Amino acid sequence: MNNWLIVLQWVAAIGMAIVFYKSSIQKLQNAYGFYRIISEDYKLISKEKATFFSPLLAAFEFIVVIWLLTPWMQAWGFIMVACLQVLFLSVLIPRKGDVMKYGCGCFGLNTPKEITSRDIVRNSMILCAAAILGCMNLL
Repeated sequence: MNNWLIVLQWVAAIGMAIVFYKSSIQKLQNAYGFYRIISEDYKLISKEKATFFSPLLAAFEFIVVIWLLTPWMQAWGFIMVACLQVLFLSVLIPRKGDVMKYGCGCFGLNTPKEITSRDIVRNSMILCAAAILGCMNLL
């Protein structure tokens, strides 16, 4: 791979790692707030299941950060970022325009926030970049 592609890959990996680190730490520090987003705002799963899955998702985001920063796991880190973005987009798109009482679950937990096109575009850009970089590394 060309040197400039390697630099671009590492810049993207570090950028995505920072985003997912900040998100996962915030969710782990305020696990109850994230639980309320999943179970009450998004109504994705029952409260009993949200008790288990909300900290698990935050911990998984943290694991993805480690993968992104580990050279031999980086391709899988990009693939998992893409998978998480598909999950996040499948939750955000149907709720575009809705005001989430506890925030959207990205940043600013406990802050009421409307889901806008900007949120969807940002997540879509991360999805595209992660998918391209993940596939590029696997070839």
